[in-house]
Amino acid sequence: MPFFYSFFAALIPMFFYLIFLWRLDKNERESFINVFRHFLWGAFGAVILGVIFSFFFTSTIQMFISHKNLLAFTGAVFIAPIVEETTKGIYLLRTSQKNYFDNITDGLVYGGAIGLGFGMTENLMYFIQYDETFIQWATLVFTRSVFSAVMHAIATATFGAFLAKAKFTNSGKKYVYPFVGLILAMSFHFIWNLTLSLEFTYLVGIIFMIFLIVSFLIIFNLSIKE
Repeated sequence: MPFFYSFFAALIPMFFYLIFLWRLDKNERESFINVFRHFLWGAFGAVILGVIFSFFFTSTIQMFISHKNLLAFTGAVFIAPIVEETTKGIYLLRTSQKNYFDNITDGLVYGGAIGLGFGMTENLMYFIQYDETFIQWATLVFTRSVFSAVMHAIATATFGAFLAKAKFTNSGKKYVYPFVGLILAMSFHFIWNLTLSLEFTYLVGIIFMIFLIVSFLIIFNLSIKE
């Protein structure tokens, strides 16, 4: 599909989500410049690092897996969640040390912004390469905008929330929370990619994403009330 259509199809939904996420924080809204900077990290920094590390791991696994379909499955279901959640989340490690990062809601907002930026760039690459009919392309745009990119946002937001939890915990659990958050983020990513990669499980993936979205909104509202 032409770049012009693909660019705006990737940008507009994610920017709308970003504004929505930013405004969702009713109590202590973060600077939009700070939030947008995290969006840019997801769109560029995390993607570039993700491509580099994914290429490295895929090239390594190729020495052991020669079957093309199995290699693609391994890359999507196992490598992508590990690499992408790490490259998205690494910027949050820096953010979590800042004074303005002072509650769980901040972790959800900054993490979500990174995920939306990553989802935007990933969507753009998918949209440009898709060469089927316009209706099929529009279906892809809808699916990736409503579910795939939102998965990225929720996964990284989860890691951000656990980083915030760790920052304000004095017990030894503060060292455990970041790993729990990262594992959860990778697990969400893994489940979504798995349901897309197997036959007859697409509906399961949609139900899973609806559950994640509803859970995210509930947890976000609870975090505001704390």
